[in-house]
Amino acid sequence: MKLSELSRKLGLRLVGDGDIDIVAPASLKNANANNISFFHNKRYRNQLLDTNAGAVILKEKDFFSGAQFSALISENPLDDFRKCVEIFFPKVDRKAEISERASIHPDARIGKSVRIEDFVVVGKSSRIGDGTLLGAGTVVGEDVIIGKNCKIYPRVVIYDGVQLGNNVIVHSGAVLGSDGFGYSRTDDGVFHKIPQIGGLVIEDDVEIGANTTIDRGALENTVIGKGTKIDNLVQIGHNVIVGENCAFAGQAGIAGSCIVGNRVLLGGQAGLAGHLTLGDDVVVYAQSGVDKSFEQGIVLLGSPARPAKITMKQLAALARLPDIIKNMKK
Repeated sequence: MKLSELSRKLGLRLVGDGDIDIVAPASLKNANANNISFFHNKRYRNQLLDTNAGAVILKEKDFFSGAQFSALISENPLDDFRKCVEIFFPKVDRKAEISERASIHPDARIGKSVRIEDFVVVGKSSRIGDGTLLGAGTVVGEDVIIGKNCKIYPRVVIYDGVQLGNNVIVHSGAVLGSDGFGYSRTDDGVFHKIPQIGGLVIEDDVEIGANTTIDRGALENTVIGKGTKIDNLVQIGHNVIVGENCAFAGQAGIAGSCIVGNRVLLGGQAGLAGHLTLGDDVVVYAQSGVDKSFEQGIVLLGSPARPAKITMKQLAALARLPDIIKNMKK
């Protein structure tokens, strides 16, 4: 595809040679003269300067005189590169069919253009929406609702009564709606399981990573809000309410009964103690441990997590501690 044509399809301004043949997208480091790449992070400035890419999607302020590549000027290079990848690698839907080796309860309702692969189990009174994929070995319990155009990859387990909206993606090994960690303890030290009678609601456009686990509520529903993206190996406890368009990186954990606002970001291995509230647009850095509630817009760092500016000052002071002690001994 000529770069000029790609420019038109993406709606981006072209600077340079529009006659370049672009055959595929690639990283700055590995691109050649027939590849297009992107630049959106200053950490990769040296790769931008050294790239052999024929074209780069980038912001106007990042283009420079003497560049050996043509440019497509973008306000959001990462998102426009996503669109570029989709042009070269369009989604291919698998053939809609139901395997003879699947076990589907006669009371289950299956929509149109659904693909159900080998050894899938669909329980009594469950409903599968139009255009949805159930990958091989997936187990769907009773009274489950799965919306339209969902992709449930192989070996996912969805417990009874769980509800998924439209366009939900669940990767292999995820477990949705298992019992929350709820027990009473008697005077003799014995734990007794508290029945977990709440449900789990996953709203539209949520993506859930491989081997992530989300518990059902104890009395009320656990809820994952619209557009939220959850990485692999994340644990979300019972009764948690997650807002819209959040993003949780791998091995993050949210203990029971937390309320998480909209657009909250959790770094890898960040953890929230139970019964906390985080306001909208809170950012929690990787490996931070949140032990109390915080209002909207705060950036948190450390364990216990505190506003990042405070934690950075504390770390800087700690780094000076050996010199302070040394001077005190003089």
